Amino acid sequence: MFPNSPDAFHQVRMMQSSIKASNFKLQSMEFRCHSNNVCEYQMEMLHHLLSVEAKTLPSLSLIEQQPEIKLGMRPLLLDFLMEVITILNLSRSTFPLTVNLIDRYCSTRIVKKQHYQLLGLTSLWISCKNLDSKFKVPTLNDLRKICVDSYYKELFVEMEKHILKSLEWVVNAPTFDAFIDLYSNLLISNSSNFEVANIIKKSSHKIKLFSNYIGELFQFYPNIYYDYTSSQIALIAILITVLTLKIPVDLISLLNFYNGLVKTEMFKSNVEQGAEDQFEEILSVDSFKSLFNKSFFKNLIKIIDNPPSSLKIKYFAENGKYSVLMKQLVTTASNTLKCILDPVPTTPKANSFVKHQQQQHHYHPRPPMSINTSMIPLTPVSNSTSPNRFSPDQIFSENESTPGIAFGTMTPDSQSTSPGEKRSYECIDELEIGTSTIAGYTLKNHDTLKRSKSANYGTLFYLQQ
Repeated sequence: MFPNSPDAFHQVRMMQSSIKASNFKLQSMEFRCHSNNVCEYQMEMLHHLLSVEAKTLPSLSLIEQQPEIKLGMRPLLLDFLMEVITILNLSRSTFPLTVNLIDRYCSTRIVKKQHYQLLGLTSLWISCKNLDSKFKVPTLNDLRKICVDSYYKELFVEMEKHILKSLEWVVNAPTFDAFIDLYSNLLISNSSNFEVANIIKKSSHKIKLFSNYIGELFQFYPNIYYDYTSSQIALIAILITVLTLKIPVDLISLLNFYNGLVKTEMFKSNVEQGAEDQFEEILSVDSFKSLFNKSFFKNLIKIIDNPPSSLKIKYFAENGKYSVLMKQLVTTASNTLKCILDPVPTTPKANSFVKHQQQQHHYHPRPPMSINTSMIPLTPVSNSTSPNRFSPDQIFSENESTPGIAFGTMTPDSQSTSPGEKRSYECIDELEIGTSTIAGYTLKNHDTLKRSKSANYGTLFYLQQ
């Protein structure tokens, strides 16, 4: 290696960054300095993200007009992409940006079944180039191994050009995780209510982790993903987290706080006169009440307890970084939702006994969360079905029909290694889902999905047709 070559300078930078990364005190100081500087521009960031979000929304009506691509194929592709992202240890924002690119391209161009996986991997490749470190970006040979030689290397380059031209080179789109970070920082830096700010600050790590988990789950269900924007999905995820983790913050006041941000003079000062990006509120109270009902909570329990196999690998692997914490959070959230749906009956004798025990131990209960689910109206259920799940036998077989499987059923376990373990690119072709052919999902199977209805699974989430 030559002393003045770019590789030599790159090695020096890598060595310096590793030294800084090992110094926890230096990292803490840099993080505090960064937070203080970013705090001054939070309103500008919120306005910018909302403005860009309005210009990068996919169209569900146009996607449904695809002659060969159906919404039932979407969970299979996303599960495959999430597994690849976990194995390659890519950034958290890579997945939602990849999903946005796929949906926006399907809103503008007709996609064939045999090119759907090519579109997904190429969108992932574009997202990696924009968000991840250079040494993490997969090469063309890596992409070819991931799809088990289903496509030539030249096809990825050609597809990349076609995606960029179709989207007019508008690649970056606000993702729900960016809004979650911004919402949390806005609430922590809130000077009008220090008590709420301190409560959120103490639980900020759990709130961000579980909110991102819920946001990633919503990506797999078009009936939620297409009905709300990324900013609304992030806000819904935070409200669900605050509710299920029993954080003593009033949900309606929290919602009004975020809606009030777009009405402040500081936010409006960023809006140019005559501009079209006028925002009245992020998520209306009526939309919140229509969503947070008992039917939604029943389905939410199924979503949280039975994630896709790729999210099991990411969050619940034995040697995972957050496996223990995530299991605790999921258990707490499920128990809270079950208590909301079926409150434990009490008697006067039991109440007096509990009160006596609290007085003996000087127990001071936390203020209750003011959300009354009985006062929230139920939303009607449509007549179509949620996206289909696939078993391993059906993935590898192109001739078998795919039965309709109800919402919340468990997806097949993957055989990939746990997150955090570095795998060489030579092992990428071991992905069992990489050998699947999405073309095997026929139009006949899609029609079968539409007609399938089962009463054994209770209330289902349905796609709006």
